[in-house]
Amino acid sequence: MRVSYKGCEQDFNFRLAEINFTENELSTMKRIEFVKAMETIARAVNDENIFMDWLISGVADGDIKANTEDDELEYYTEDDTFAELMDTFLCLMSNAKKNGGLYVDGIVSK
Repeated sequence: MRVSYKGCEQDFNFRLAEINFTENELSTMKRIEFVKAMETIARAVNDENIFMDWLISGVADGDIKANTEDDELEYYTEDDTFAELMDTFLCLMSNAKKNGGLYVDGIVSK
């Protein structure tokens, strides 16, 4: 499958039909877990300019803190917002792969 978002194109080896993100299949609680996971991974991007795109188009800086309650993140779980957030994350990962990868615990991805 070829994904294009904001001038970024990437091929992925899965079909969206295999990953069903409808409200019936993925509860708000699971979506919040997914949003938190995307935020954690996005913060490991090893290029500040690419990461800034996430802060602008993804999860706003400061929206997720150690003490953030799940209900404070429900905005991100609305169908259209969640779908757009996933697209933004995929573009972020594609750009990160091309420009510095991820940096975690002193290790940079190859």
